[in-house]
Amino acid sequence: VVQSTRSGSGRVFALDKSRRAGILGADNLTPQKARILLACALTVTSDPGEIARIFATY
Repeated sequence: VVQSTRSGSGRVFALDKSRRAGILGADNLTPQKARILLACALTVTSDPGEIARIFATY
């Protein structure tokens, strides 16, 4: 699960509690961009750590 914000601006950081629950923060990505990036990441890997790295990179 990736958490993002629908407000005009702002960042979403994954808190420790969220990370333990398996929720990634989308940082400054819009929900639409976060969904596309997650879909692309899932074509490469299903490892949560690798997906988190992809989100941190892009």
